Amino acid sequence: MLRDVEEERSELGIVSFQQELLPLIQKHLNSRDLVFTEAAQMNAYVFVRKLHPLATEEAVSLKDLRDYPLVTYDMDTAASYFTEESVSMTPTRGCIHVCDRATKMAVIRNTNAFSIGIDLPNFNQDFYFRDRTTELAAIPLQDLSAKIHVGYVTKAGHIFSQTAEQYLTLLQSHIERLIPPGSTVNKA
Repeated sequence: MLRDVEEERSELGIVSFQQELLPLIQKHLNSRDLVFTEAAQMNAYVFVRKLHPLATEEAVSLKDLRDYPLVTYDMDTAASYFTEESVSMTPTRGCIHVCDRATKMAVIRNTNAFSIGIDLPNFNQDFYFRDRTTELAAIPLQDLSAKIHVGYVTKAGHIFSQTAEQYLTLLQSHIERLIPPGSTVNKA
């Protein structure tokens, strides 16, 4: 995704990451003449199947997750800090790397693997999952003191097309629906 923005095949790319990764990501973006614009700061969730042993918990910690495998959707064939997951961790039961979102969802729905991030609170609006909304549970992650930074990356100096402007308006509206009252939302 970042390569597509850098090579101007895409006008923008959506990213999310932990505060600790900001210097590393900023260095990477600067070296490629890319700019990050924050749209919101959101809470992290753990996503599990409804039959997962932790599915009924009010909140979970990283320690609670140590006996289950983490599934990540990697945007590249080489694992890096640019995965779909906004929170990095090393589970003791291993990590399952997949290269598409549908496979990630299938692994979560059919195993005791989990995912962490902000990417799934809206899974019930995804056409494929519209009739399957009871299969997944989103549980707040209690260990994370800082919010997840969510925003978009553009080529420095890029002027948006009308389509990109409309997309950003829709994205901001969608983010606002996902954020609980009293949380931080920065207008893009």
